[in-house]
Amino acid sequence: MDTWKRILLFAIVRAIIAGIFSIAPKIYDILLQPKAKLVYRIIEGPGLNVSGKWRKVVSIDVSNSGKLSLNNIQTELIVKNGIIESSTIKESAGLQPVVSSDNSKITINVGNLHPSEQFTLSAMMLSNESTVDMVFNVRSDEVRGNLLLLESDQAKKDKGFLSGLLSGSSVFVMALFMLLSIRRGKLPFPLSRLMGFKQDILYYITIRNGLNELCENLSLTDLNLTYLHMADIFLAEGLRSNEYKERSINALKCLLLIKNMAETSKNVVIDDLRILEGDSFSENSISVLLSKSVDVGNISEVRKRIEDFLPKGLDS
Repeated sequence: MDTWKRILLFAIVRAIIAGIFSIAPKIYDILLQPKAKLVYRIIEGPGLNVSGKWRKVVSIDVSNSGKLSLNNIQTELIVKNGIIESSTIKESAGLQPVVSSDNSKITINVGNLHPSEQFTLSAMMLSNESTVDMVFNVRSDEVRGNLLLLESDQAKKDKGFLSGLLSGSSVFVMALFMLLSIRRGKLPFPLSRLMGFKQDILYYITIRNGLNELCENLSLTDLNLTYLHMADIFLAEGLRSNEYKERSINALKCLLLIKNMAETSKNVVIDDLRILEGDSFSENSISVLLSKSVDVGNISEVRKRIEDFLPKGLDS
C-alpha cells in the first residue's frame, strides 16, 4: 500500500511540475513581456477674448511610455469650430517629424519613436466661441494612443469616499469661518492680500513688457488668473508674431522671479519658454532666474527684481 502511495505522490508531483513549466511562458507573456505603449496628454490654456475673437493655446505631448519601439506614428489634430493660427513642434533629439497643416487640421508623421522619446505639438487656435471643439488622434502600427490624465484629474478619480468627505468638511468649515469673519468686518488670514498681490504683479509684468493690447483685455475682465493660465496667455501672445515673441519670452522669465509658485505652474512656464525660444533655450539661465526669485508677498522686491532683469538680464 505504501508503494502505491509513493507512486501516486510521485506522479502527482511530476504532473504539477510539468504544469508549472507549461504555463510559465504564458505567465511571462502576461506579466513580464514588454508592451507597446503610446500615450498623449492635452493641456488647454485659458481662452482670451481679443476683438470679439477667442484665442486659446493647446499643447499636446505624445510619448512612448513603453519598452518597445513604435513605428509609423500618425498624429492628427482637427479643429471643428475655428482655425489654427500658428503651431510649433518640439521633439526629442534625432526625431524628424513630417508636418502638414491647413487652417483647421494638422497632421504629424514620425517614422520611429523609441522608448521615452516624445514630441510636443503646440497650437494657437482662433474661434468665435470660447470653447474650442477639437479632435485629436494618434496611433502607431503597433498600438493606438491612450489619453493620459493630468495629475490633478487622476487624483480626483483616485480619491476615496473618506478623503472626499474630509475635503468637503474642511471646505465647509473654512467657508463658514471666512463668512463669519467678513460679517465682523475682518479679513481672514492674509489670503486676500496675497491674491491681490498676485494679480497686481501679473498685470505689472504685462505692462512692463509692452503687451499693451493684452493689458487692455486684462483690465476689462474680472478673472482671477493663475500663474499657469497667465503663462499660456504669454505663450499665445508670443506665437502670434515675431513682434510679440521677445516680449512674451521676457514676460515668462519675469514669472520665474516669483518664488511661491506651484511646481506644476513653474514647469508650464519653463515648457512655454522652451517652445518660444527653441534652440536658444538655456537651462542655466532658468536656474539663475529661479535663484533670484522672491515671495510675491514682498511685492516691492519682486518689482525691483523685474526691473533689474528687463534691461540687462539677471544672468549677465
